[in-house]
Amino acid sequence: MLRSTLFHLLFAVAVAGTAVAEAAPSASSEFGTLLVDLEHVDSGDAMTVVRAIVGVKAVEAVGERGLKVTESSENLATARTVLELIDVEPGQEPAEETAHIESDRTVIARSILQSPIHREVMTALREQIRPQHVAVVQDPPLVILRDSPEKVRASRALIASMQRTEEGSE
Repeated sequence: MLRSTLFHLLFAVAVAGTAVAEAAPSASSEFGTLLVDLEHVDSGDAMTVVRAIVGVKAVEAVGERGLKVTESSENLATARTVLELIDVEPGQEPAEETAHIESDRTVIARSILQSPIHREVMTALREQIRPQHVAVVQDPPLVILRDSPEKVRASRALIASMQRTEEGSE
């Protein structure tokens, strides 16, 4: 009886292990490393944004303006998109840009802040719109969002409204 139970247990573990091994993606073909030399944003801000927007944990600074990201090829492509959106020259008026991520049908958007109201914007977005992912870059002052197209539009409208209110109070 014990021998039969032990045999069934070992057989179940072997079958389960085989199924897991077959379902797990091959690390060598799915993962890679992205090395980026940033021109304008510092690596600390870039790390924070990549972690918040892409959900990547394996991010490290390489010097003052370098970044190393190790992740799946899909997330590396998304990280590259995010880094392109935030690496803008301070003082330059970057256009608001949007990138579509086909795999999960989200949008990554950059919104420019005309005044230093980062905390107020973050609080309002989290309380009113609740985007999936949001991050701020201090210099240049940007808000980066990732969510459905509808939530990104609502977030941008809220940011624009807050900036008009801020400009009117000065």
